[in-house]
Amino acid sequence: MSVYIGGTYDILHSGHLRLFRWAEANFGPVTIGLNSDLFVERYKGKLPVMRYAERVDILLELRCVYSVIPNYGCEDSKPAILIAKPTYIVCGSDWTRERQMKQMGLTEEFLTENGITLVIFPGSLPIHSSDIKKRILEQ
Repeated sequence: MSVYIGGTYDILHSGHLRLFRWAEANFGPVTIGLNSDLFVERYKGKLPVMRYAERVDILLELRCVYSVIPNYGCEDSKPAILIAKPTYIVCGSDWTRERQMKQMGLTEEFLTENGITLVIFPGSLPIHSSDIKKRILEQ
């Protein structure tokens, strides 16, 4: 068993750590499909605070993260998922199944053909990166 978790992880926080630890404990080694700076800029309208290489370095220091790979397909996460070969894709509780499928460019057929189960983290993520950025701006 193994896990794929996609995202930007621009400002890593305790909610991310809870998600990663839970995924590893329940489904095995965690591979992060990390969004590129250019994709983040196109999707969010601005570059991430921390650049791709910095985010990779931080994620790889976590005991609960086995590997980090680029999200090669940007809006279409399937190329990175096929490289990672996960049994599970895990996403945060702030996502619905439908929203996550659309966000990653997935279909039920793709999941079934590749023996992948999409799982929503059952715990709540107590904070979001955008909340932290707002706090910083208020300082």
